[in-house]
Amino acid sequence: MLVYVNNFLFEPAQGPDQIVQLVAKWVGQRAKSYVDTARLAEGIRELKLKDGSTLTSRATWSADKGRTYPFWFCAQLSHRDEKISGRRWITEIGLHQEAEGQAIECSLLLRTDEVSARVNASIQVTRPKLVEQLIQSCNPLGQTPGLKVKQLTLESASAFLREVERDERNYPIVILSTNRDNEFPVTPERLRSILVGLADVVCVPAEEDTFAIEEIVGRRFMAFGGALNI
Repeated sequence: MLVYVNNFLFEPAQGPDQIVQLVAKWVGQRAKSYVDTARLAEGIRELKLKDGSTLTSRATWSADKGRTYPFWFCAQLSHRDEKISGRRWITEIGLHQEAEGQAIECSLLLRTDEVSARVNASIQVTRPKLVEQLIQSCNPLGQTPGLKVKQLTLESASAFLREVERDERNYPIVILSTNRDNEFPVTPERLRSILVGLADVVCVPAEEDTFAIEEIVGRRFMAFGGALNI
């Protein structure tokens, strides 16, 4: 079952090596094992880790181990579910850099494999912790949605409406409102961290006049009373 998939554009200071290093560190922390960054970058046919996880990787290199362009790298981590027998989790990471110095395309996918039809326990929707680590360290390009929580106020309402109606926008916008106790249905920053790269998160502050904002953006693009609108 597909659980999570996303694509990013990064401009890390140290190029692809910085991303591969973060992947090695993330795998090592998750599996409680040391993963050599250089070995991961060169390619691993199959590496069994202490917790039973399996790590593989591939990369494009020249005969003298130099990097060739376009550069491609992929890695896969597979591990069993700690609670559900018969279910495995697979995380796949892919990198592509067309030429030296250009932005790096990065894709991440998380899925499960069930070895039996009897495995029917529900799946907790999540995303790899590696996503937030990459966002924090690898300089995502400015058009990446969800880099910060935005606010919908009376002052910003017209700009918000233009963004909603912008033809080039290819990602959803999630609008959060507060209830009578001035509380959001979900912590905005937590939601942003999950949806980064997938959607923008926009909050309507409790002190704002929601009816005045509605007159500008319309009821279709507004949220009220602790509701969430997409």
